[in-house]
Formats: sequence, C-alpha cells, structure tokens
Amino acid sequence: MGNRRQRWERFREQTHHLAQYARQQLVDLVGREPLVPDSRQWYGSMAHVPLPPGDAASLQQALWSEHRIEVPIITWNSRRWIRVSCHLYNTPEEIDRLVDALRDLLYRKMQALGVGFEQEKTEETEKGLLGSLR
Repeated sequence: MGNRRQRWERFREQTHHLAQYARQQLVDLVGREPLVPDSRQWYGSMAHVPLPPGDAASLQQALWSEHRIEVPIITWNSRRWIRVSCHLYNTPEEIDRLVDALRDLLYRKMQALGVGFEQEKTEETEKGLLGSLR
C-alpha cells in the first residue's frame, strides 16, 4: 500500500511542477496574474492564466490549425483564459512550444491592432510583453 501512495505522491509532485512551470512561462509572456496564489494548495496539475482580450475560440482554433497544439482557451467572467493540463507524458519543451506559439499569435494580433512590437518590447518588459493589451 505504501508503494502505491509513494507513486501517487510522485505523480502529483511531477505534474504540479510542470503546471507551475507552465503558469510562470505564461505569466511572464502576458504579464497577468492568475486568480490563485502559486501554491500546491491552490492548484494541482492544471494552471489557469488570464490572456489579453480577444476571441477565445479563434485563438484556440489558430493554436490547433497553425501549431497543432490543443489547449482550452475560454471566456469566463468577461475575460479570456488559457487552461494548461499537465500529465506525466508532457514535457517542459511542450510548454515552451505552447508559449512560443501563443507569443506568435498574440504578437500578430498586436500588429493588426497597430501596437508596435519594438515599442511593446522596450516599454512593457517589466509587466510582460503583452501588458498594454490589458
């Protein structure tokens, strides 16, 4: 019985660590804080991070059609959110790939809105590269 409990605890620890990594990478990208503290007491293997305003369905579709990444993007309480679920088969490299894809799609949206990439990069670095879309 103890061996099963140890495996279960190791599973929870590994998946939480990866969810924590995903959460931090997304916070660094968009400069927005999640609703809950960064603590295992508040989340396990899933992390939610608010995204800049926009259409949730079109962003989710673009992640799939352009990058073959499937991740829920939802609208809740009039805000757009991403929910990353981590399992033992997921890797930090997959999280990095997701963040790179989001960066690409969100920057294209910024450019379409007339927000300059270089201006954003230099003025908003401390608040996240997409901070002006808050």
